[in-house]
Amino acid sequence: MSGNTLNGREKSFVAHYVKDPNGTKAATAAGYSAKTAAAAASRLLTIVKVKNAIEKGRDRIAAKLGISAEMIAQEYWDIAKGSIGNYIRVDDEGQPIVDLSEIDEHQMGLISEISSEIVSRTTSSVGEGEAKRTVISETRKTRVKPYSRIDGLNGVVRVLGLGSTKHEVVGADGKPLIPEQTEISSHDLAVAVTVALQKKIEIERS
Repeated sequence: MSGNTLNGREKSFVAHYVKDPNGTKAATAAGYSAKTAAAAASRLLTIVKVKNAIEKGRDRIAAKLGISAEMIAQEYWDIAKGSIGNYIRVDDEGQPIVDLSEIDEHQMGLISEISSEIVSRTTSSVGEGEAKRTVISETRKTRVKPYSRIDGLNGVVRVLGLGSTKHEVVGADGKPLIPEQTEISSHDLAVAVTVALQKKIEIERS
């Protein structure tokens, strides 16, 4: 067997990892036991030929779908930048009202859920005699839920590979405040970026 040829278990790991980039799950599906799957995944993901096979597999899928990492990152970034202000207007009394009349197809795609329910109903009669009719008035509550900004930023972090980067915290003098490098999770990094974006928005509004 050539040094660049994957064995059966490695091929199986690659196939499952390309479908779902969860190392432990892929290793388990490839035949490793629950006790050894995590360690096996960590080892396999350091093997050059395995990493190359994963990249080739991803490239084949991307080419078939006509997508790129840049396109995916952009979609996640649009979610991260999304604002509920795109979907509401404020009436004369200062009350928010859901208004989807002016949003475009792209903005509509950033909404994960739209729901509407009747919160009250009244019945009244108007007119007299043969002209008398019943009028039913309903008050509805509409709920618009955009996709999570944190989820959007997590997506950007994953696509750009930022979650696996080690970040060193340094002071004004350039020296590290923490002796050893600290690995920041993709979630924590996404939260940090969200806070930074919010501060930027507040500054621009002031």
